[in-house]
Amino acid sequence: MDLKKRIQSKEGYVAHFTKTPFTLQEKTRKLCQSHDQDPDNKEILQTLFGTCCDHVNIAPGFHCDYGFNIHFDGFCVINYNCVILDTSPVHIGNGVFIGPNVSIACAGHGVFPAQEKKE
Repeated sequence: MDLKKRIQSKEGYVAHFTKTPFTLQEKTRKLCQSHDQDPDNKEILQTLFGTCCDHVNIAPGFHCDYGFNIHFDGFCVINYNCVILDTSPVHIGNGVFIGPNVSIACAGHGVFPAQEKKE
């Protein structure tokens, strides 16, 4: 299974610092920066996210790992400085309001020495 499919799977993905797919994140960083400059441009959000409708409003300061793993099921408002670490699929329902400075983190790291050495 290639890395992008692994990240999109329901099994989850644990990134090791030395194996982090930075090339997948480069496009995402540029899209987030473009969104900060033009937050009303819905085309940027359509390109960034896996699923997104015109009723998704995101204030500047939004950051995510990949974007393609974030899916909106309808109307959503996200306030300033939201971070979504989408190393696994994230589904945000209809009628959701997310406050300022919220982090949604699927990412994690091992807390036991034996976990750090696993592939």
